[in-house]
Order: sequence, then C-alpha cells, then structure tokens
Amino acid sequence: EWFLRICGDESNDVNDVRIRRLLDMLDYRAENNLRKMDTGSSAKRLFHNNDADNVAITASAEMTGEYQLLLQIALAYGTYGTKYYRDPDVEAKLLYGVKWLNEHYYGDKQTYGKGADGWHLMTGFNWWDWYIGVPQSLYDILIVLDHFGLLTDAMVDKYLAPVKYVIDDPDG
Repeated sequence: EWFLRICGDESNDVNDVRIRRLLDMLDYRAENNLRKMDTGSSAKRLFHNNDADNVAITASAEMTGEYQLLLQIALAYGTYGTKYYRDPDVEAKLLYGVKWLNEHYYGDKQTYGKGADGWHLMTGFNWWDWYIGVPQSLYDILIVLDHFGLLTDAMVDKYLAPVKYVIDDPDG
C-alpha cells in the first residue's frame, strides 16, 4: 500500500535515532508551512511569508511548490510519531488547502477554455507542472487523507479531474 511507503504506520520505532531525525524533519517542515498558510478570504496564494508575498501565482512552478508545501504538512499529519500525527487542526487545514488549491489553481475552472483563469494563460507555463509536478504531490496528499477516511469519492473525482483532463487531452 502506497500510504505505508510514504508514512509508515504505528510500528515506526520513534526511539530509533534515524527515524526520530526524520520525524523531527517532518515536524519542522510542517510547522514552517502551517505558519505560512493563509486561510483568509483575501489570500491569493495558499502559502506566503507576509502580505507582500500574497500575490497571485503566475508561473506553474509556483503552483507545484504550493502543492509540495501542502504535501509536507500531509506527511507530518499521516506519520506516526510526529507532533502533528492525526491532529484535528492540521486535518482541517489540509482539507481546506486541497480544496483551496483546487478552486484557485488546479481545478475545473483552470482547464483550457473554462474561464479567464485558464491554465494556458499563466505567463510561466511549463507542461511538467501540470502533467507531473502537481499530480505527484496531489496523489500523495489524497492518499494520506483517504487513508484516514477524510475524502468522499466525489471529492477524489473533483480533485483528480484536472489530471484526467490533461491525460485525455494532452495538447489542451
């Protein structure tokens, strides 16, 4: 099962020095990303350091980066032995984050020909981000959330619709 490959399970030996180092690294990354996460109504991006950084994403690599930051939180949430393991506040932020990113950057309204925010209009468009970069992180985020029963089939279908779109119509 893929979840076990990315998060392990409750048999993680949290007293093993090497494993403790990895768990501490997950905690550190998640803590930093949670601090940068913007759940306010005026957010133009999900993660930023300050108000000056709260600008809309114009390059697809930035979009991939947003998903990678959310994935780091998801890994800490799903990994036994971290301080964020199954934390209800982190769970709520993960669900918010995946929904927000779907609504603003990698979702139905961004597919070609469906609105002013079409993904072909990004000034820094790179096919790799749409076909590989975001899907890699998105799959792992969804696997963690689904492992704990936090997603419905409809949610999974909605969040994976852009992946299906680019696979079914690779030329956009």
